[in-house]
Amino acid sequence: LGGAPVDGQEVRLAVAGGGEARVLFNTAPIRGATGDVEGVVAIGQDLTRLRNLEAAAEQAEKMAGLGRLAAGIVHELNNPLVAVTMYSEALYEKWAFASGAAADLEKIKAIKEAGQRIQKLTRDLTAYARGGSSKPEAVDLAPLLDQAARMCKPAMKESGAQVERAFAEVPQVEGSKAALVHCFVNLITNAAQASGPGAAPIRLSLAADGARVVAAVTDAGAGMAPEVVRRAFEPFFTTRPGRGIGLGLATARGIVERYGGAISLASEPGKGTTVSVSFPALPRP
Repeated sequence: LGGAPVDGQEVRLAVAGGGEARVLFNTAPIRGATGDVEGVVAIGQDLTRLRNLEAAAEQAEKMAGLGRLAAGIVHELNNPLVAVTMYSEALYEKWAFASGAAADLEKIKAIKEAGQRIQKLTRDLTAYARGGSSKPEAVDLAPLLDQAARMCKPAMKESGAQVERAFAEVPQVEGSKAALVHCFVNLITNAAQASGPGAAPIRLSLAADGARVVAAVTDAGAGMAPEVVRRAFEPFFTTRPGRGIGLGLATARGIVERYGGAISLASEPGKGTTVSVSFPALPRP
């Protein structure tokens, strides 16, 4: 409006229904007979698809490099980790029945837990970098959610969290049982770590939404600020340094999208967090 043209200005525009568009604008002033600016012509080029393709290519490049790194880490750590976890487990069981050995028992327990933590790190790296190669099959989400909740009992015991279920009868979806269990373990573990003693139970829900099946994990924890929500699915982004490497949500998103699903996160400070996962429903037999 001041009379200066603008070339190559890229902007983000909110899209009805969620998301954003990336548009490149060029503008030129329209002058009247007196030379004053009476208006502006703006010509926009939609770059959304191009930027999405660029982001996908960059992500693929990151994953390829991470895959090589993960393969090397897993190869070098696997054999000694098996020995550490196996022998520490055997020693823990032996010393658990010995009298007057509480201090030694705690040391052995710490060794065992450290080994298990490194194993989880290598599994997360491999799962994120390599994705899944399992052949898709028709799966029921309710038993998978139950299995994931059972696998998260140590995390829930540590935080004092409880679980409640609200499962409606829903159609099957397509996916890999092992991969989807891994996905829900990550989501429930995050919810358990966000919860605390006395907090409302973690809610696991299943419902049909038109032609899709929606599974949600809701906690009543501290919630997240908007800037944290925006970065929650970024690889290696974490709000708990020292307790993880920030691959839980990124791995979950990769698994969900691999089988045609979508994942979203809703959170507000002081109001908890809900992570929703939806998949296309398979026709009922």
